[in-house]
Amino acid sequence: YDFNLERLRESLLQHVFGQDNAIDILVNSVGMAKYGIRNKNRPVLTGMLVGPTGVGKTELSMALSDLMFGTESILRIDMGEYTEHHSVSRLIGSPPGYVGYSTDTAFSASIRKNSRRVILFDEVEKAAPEIHQLLLNLLDTGKISLANGEQLDLRDSIIIMTSNALVGDIKKIDIGFGENKSQSKILANYRKALEESKTFTPEFLNRIDTIIPFNYLDQNVCNRIVNREISKLVERIHQQGYTLKIEEDVIQAITNNSPKPYNGRSIVRSVDSIKRLVVMKIIENKDNNLIVITNKDVKETQY
Repeated sequence: YDFNLERLRESLLQHVFGQDNAIDILVNSVGMAKYGIRNKNRPVLTGMLVGPTGVGKTELSMALSDLMFGTESILRIDMGEYTEHHSVSRLIGSPPGYVGYSTDTAFSASIRKNSRRVILFDEVEKAAPEIHQLLLNLLDTGKISLANGEQLDLRDSIIIMTSNALVGDIKKIDIGFGENKSQSKILANYRKALEESKTFTPEFLNRIDTIIPFNYLDQNVCNRIVNREISKLVERIHQQGYTLKIEEDVIQAITNNSPKPYNGRSIVRSVDSIKRLVVMKIIENKDNNLIVITNKDVKETQY
């Protein structure tokens, strides 16, 4: 793994706002792989990103994959689609005597093609117990046994799981981000809370290298996300031959109209209303290349 940890950290901070502590924990864990401080009979890294929805867990996983292994290298599996006990066959294949027994699944085919990647199991708490058992073996040995008896080797993979577990109790957990607590103490408190929630078995949690907690987003982070999305919009409109000017108080108006607690996805949807305004202005002013969005425009738009 030939990469600079500090550059990796700085790049991740540019992708995901408001989760500096989570990024530090993740980069430190990746550093163990870089310097060979890991069990080579297990995956490169196994981590669980835990926190509210829409705060950057999936975004951070995708950014890590892009930076380490190239654009769109991530293999993302939505565990919400694996809630039934028989859905495990979609990962490891059908049992003997069933159609598809000797055929690769999309998952196994992807791993055969390239196992040196980030594999993301999104919202892992939704998966059926059979999936959890499969992951338990993966976390322990770095391998997955297929239905036909073959083994997939994932020891070169980074395994990341995301979970919304504890969301209702996050503020009650003695995490202490704002206090003088060590990182190890913070993570120990979070792991203990996960064990007490009984969402995952202790056996499962004990095989995960690190639990990485995510914060709720505050107004400052919300403003930064809006600014980033607006900058992307300005650039895209410029490429179409138009100049887009958005008044300063528009950003605050978007933030104020975003649902609370702040959620990255809902913030982006709020910015989408600006995109609709831009299209309307282009249609209304065909001969004018300057598009101006005012606070009055925003107030007249329903989020």
